[in-house]
Amino acid sequence: VRELATRAAVWGPLAFIAAYCIASFAFVPRGVLALAAGIAWGWPSAGYTYVGALIGESIAFGAARGLGRGFVLRLMGERWRRWDAALAGAGFQTVLVLRLVPLVPCDVINYGAGLGAVRYRDFIAATALGIVPGCLLYALAGAGLVEGDPLWLVMGFGGLAVLGLAPFVWRRWRRGALPKSTVVG
Repeated sequence: VRELATRAAVWGPLAFIAAYCIASFAFVPRGVLALAAGIAWGWPSAGYTYVGALIGESIAFGAARGLGRGFVLRLMGERWRRWDAALAGAGFQTVLVLRLVPLVPCDVINYGAGLGAVRYRDFIAATALGIVPGCLLYALAGAGLVEGDPLWLVMGFGGLAVLGLAPFVWRRWRRGALPKSTVVG
């Protein structure tokens, strides 16, 4: 895989970025693509994943906003409008937190924010910031698989596990189920 990626020169990363953008519409698990990029190009693939994600997620948001928001507002009625109004005020924070958790499908975030009242600037800013850890960790994990480097594997997969478990630990801590000293916050 690495040999093919190297032979493809600049066309390999460009093809990957284009495929990532297309995957943003097709409910393809982006973690699998990011891991594959880490296998193909090592940790520098985090940059390719980042660019593909920013472009693809932005286009998916725009498609949902342009093609579906009006329909959803008419269909869902007052209950949706209350939720929509709440989302408008916390769009950046909502998208950022969801982007940081690798368990939440990107498509749900893209289409949900596009159908909801999240402003585009909040969506793109939260996405640009929130995808950084995932891009880096998937690249490290993929590179670690090829290189056989246990440190990269632990950092990559361990970091993804920490991000995935963080919301559950946070919720338990907020409810008082964990001592305040166990979670920094």
